[in-house]
Amino acid sequence: MVASFVETLEGLRGNSLEDLTRQLVRISSVSGQERSVLEFAAEYLRDQGIGPEIYGRDATHPNVVATVGTGSAPVVVLNGHLDTVFPASRDQWHSDPFDPVFTDGRIVGLGSLDMKGSCAAMMLAFLALHRRADALRGTIQLQLVCDEEDNGYYGTPFLVELMKQGMLPRADHVIVGEYTSLKVMTAERGSFKFEVRFRGRATHTATARVEGQNAILAAAEAIRLLDRDLDIEHPAVGKAVMSVNKVQGGRFFSQVADTCTILVDRRLVPGETMESALDHARGLIETLRPAIPWLDFEASPAVDDAGRPRFIAPNLTPTTAPVAEAIRRAHRRITGRDAQDFVDWFGATDGRCFRYEAIDCVSYGPDGAHAHGPNEFVEVETLGTELMVIAQAAAELCGMSPVA
Repeated sequence: MVASFVETLEGLRGNSLEDLTRQLVRISSVSGQERSVLEFAAEYLRDQGIGPEIYGRDATHPNVVATVGTGSAPVVVLNGHLDTVFPASRDQWHSDPFDPVFTDGRIVGLGSLDMKGSCAAMMLAFLALHRRADALRGTIQLQLVCDEEDNGYYGTPFLVELMKQGMLPRADHVIVGEYTSLKVMTAERGSFKFEVRFRGRATHTATARVEGQNAILAAAEAIRLLDRDLDIEHPAVGKAVMSVNKVQGGRFFSQVADTCTILVDRRLVPGETMESALDHARGLIETLRPAIPWLDFEASPAVDDAGRPRFIAPNLTPTTAPVAEAIRRAHRRITGRDAQDFVDWFGATDGRCFRYEAIDCVSYGPDGAHAHGPNEFVEVETLGTELMVIAQAAAELCGMSPVA
């Protein structure tokens, strides 16, 4: 009986996986307009005999949730988002972003890597587990969500709210299918946006060297200090990152600027906070005072439309967590090689929503390139490996022997 599970996985990793990925890519689902692709996913599951539930803050932002198993612990969640960014730089695409092309073992199309291919792999992994529901000693839940590429308000954070309210079972282990080149990602940098406002003294250009204190000059010198490699690092995520991404200053051609504001995007490693990041930036800028005696500045968090600091805390799951070890064992069985840890650049994922609730979460997904850019592609063979690994890891966590 166990062999039939492996055979089922082998069958699904071929044409079914490629076809489903291409079907998902064909459906335009820019964040905020992803209802159609989620309705397609729900209908696909229904056609396979799986009855998903739809949860949403409103009708235009559905999330598809399907469950199989005993309904009791342990609860293993497979989570992925089906929204995409806008297809920018259309003139640089070699094909239609919404008409996926298969070439050289790759599917090229918007969202193929981030992360419709991975969602297809998780859907098929869930289908295989559904067919062996009798052997599960726990619960497996598939979550296909909206709004990850925007602010997340309507997607995974909403499902986590339902979990905290008891309307969904609390997860014990979570696997997010973001692309990691088949490496195991157990931690994420945080994200913190802040601004630094420099003040000077306005005067006519003619008296700039006599009376002026040019705030743009102070900002320019500060940018050199802030926009550079940082010697702050953590073994799970690598180095912290800081980038000055916007500058605003000056009013008239003939007037020395009395104000200049720079907007900074800082990626934090575990152990850092908003306060420590601001203190670090302030300390760097203060080193300019000997050269700019009149230096006057204020650093403060940037805020969103609701007045909340634009801050996502760094987060991590222990590398020895059961879900991480299960992924590693499955990866070794499927590939014959030990899985590497993912220690590289990466933005935030929905994994943080679970880690903030003290739920162990790992990201494990395919290889590819150009996410959020022209000619985005996913390597189909790695999607097949992801399907096999995730299914076997989830089966093991729910007490089912994943191998023949």
